[in-house]
Amino acid sequence: MSAIQLSFTLRTSSNVKTVHLLGSWDNYSGQLPLSKDSSKSGGWKGTFRFQGATLQAGQRYWYY
Repeated sequence: MSAIQLSFTLRTSSNVKTVHLLGSWDNYSGQLPLSKDSSKSGGWKGTFRFQGATLQAGQRYWYY
């Protein structure tokens, strides 16, 4: 079974306490937590591995 690994980075106001990523790959039903990036003020990052048919090549996915 193949897997796809994606990394996300985001910059927000420095007073933001938590950040979660929502995406169209699961119809926005799950929340993926991003971690604070201590090297950047207001920076957040996360790397996620999607298994099997969650993501398909050539498709467009949206995230918020």
